[in-house]
Amino acid sequence: METFSALFELASVSLACRDQDTLLKTFAARVGATLGARAVFVWTNGSSSKGAEGLVCRTRWNEAGERFAPQGDSVSEGLLAEVYESAETRRVSSKEITADDFEHLDEASRARVKSAIVVSLPGAQRAEGVVEVLNKRAGEFTAEDAHFLEEASRLAGSALTNLEAIEGERQAQLFTLERLTALYDLGRTFTSTLELGVLLPVVAGKIRDIMGAGACSVWLADAGSQDLYLAKKVGEDPTVEDDARVSLTEGLLGGIAGMTTWFVFKGLPPGDGWLLSFIEMELLLLPWWIGRNRLLAWFERAPWITLPRGSASV
Repeated sequence: METFSALFELASVSLACRDQDTLLKTFAARVGATLGARAVFVWTNGSSSKGAEGLVCRTRWNEAGERFAPQGDSVSEGLLAEVYESAETRRVSSKEITADDFEHLDEASRARVKSAIVVSLPGAQRAEGVVEVLNKRAGEFTAEDAHFLEEASRLAGSALTNLEAIEGERQAQLFTLERLTALYDLGRTFTSTLELGVLLPVVAGKIRDIMGAGACSVWLADAGSQDLYLAKKVGEDPTVEDDARVSLTEGLLGGIAGMTTWFVFKGLPPGDGWLLSFIEMELLLLPWWIGRNRLLAWFERAPWITLPRGSASV
């Protein structure tokens, strides 16, 4: 009866909670109390939380007077990684514990582990992470305990996925608002002056900021010499000097300048001398026309750029 009550409570919390951390802390505490455990850890995929590789400890619960702590920033192998990849529940008794199973805990914690259950934390496409429950107060964890933890983790995983979708939508709306604001600011600038010396710093700065790029460079065509010259550079780019010039008819920049579409490059091949240092970086290149003057805007290190239909990738 207690497990049914706990699942009902977790279902109610999952529907009502609008904060991921609060959801997981409540989940860990309720699971620990229901199973009579000494500690509960919730590990999630680091790429979606802190940016680390492997599993990171998102939240933990310890019974009063107990201290179990993780070791290191992330976990990419061992028992937790096995459960994460296989999505199969592991119930470990005192007789089955090995020295390698709990290397993700600090030395003092590892020595006190007597029993454990580790289950997958389901997500929309694949597991969000794993849930680890340590040391039942009385005896070993049972099959019923494992079944309860699986059901509770399904509720928590579903709620976490929903909250991540809501947060993603909120971020998308904020991003759209930022872009509209930037376009509004650019529009005001264009209506206030036609001087390139005033326009280019504003345009390049706004584009770099809204795209999250490391640098934005604007190259203008010098019709007299058939060259492209660097008219404005915003951001850190030590490989391009302030007075840089490249051919308008040869090389990567020259080729793009003569086209009417834009290109994304994910990892550049060697060939254009000054481009050698940009291998493995990501660039967006597009021709930009103002009257008869041809401009080439170059945005370096924009990680969110995706390849649209009709573009080219090298």
